[in-house]
Amino acid sequence: MMERNKENASKKKYHHHLGSDGYSVAMPKWEEMEASLLERGIEPATANWPDRSKFWYYAHGGTLNPADGSLVFSDQIREAARRLTDAVEASSQGTFRPDREKDELSLAL
Repeated sequence: MMERNKENASKKKYHHHLGSDGYSVAMPKWEEMEASLLERGIEPATANWPDRSKFWYYAHGGTLNPADGSLVFSDQIREAARRLTDAVEASSQGTFRPDREKDELSLAL
């Protein structure tokens, strides 16, 4: 079992940065970050993103610029963030229709 887990982990391209607390502790912080921007009249770039895509972005090191709400990300997720942005845009324009397992995040990754 441990060998299989090691093998699976070695195949992972994107590693989250949540630590042992996981999503349950991080999600309220992300929601607070977005609420803080909205209170100041700044629309976060992730405002219209599905939760699954948004939380993946934050969990893998992405954040928002506190001055203008734009995306801020590292080189490790640059391409994935670009593809995710494109997928969300395609969904909002109607050129991509998310369906269960085939959603914006799946398309981007």
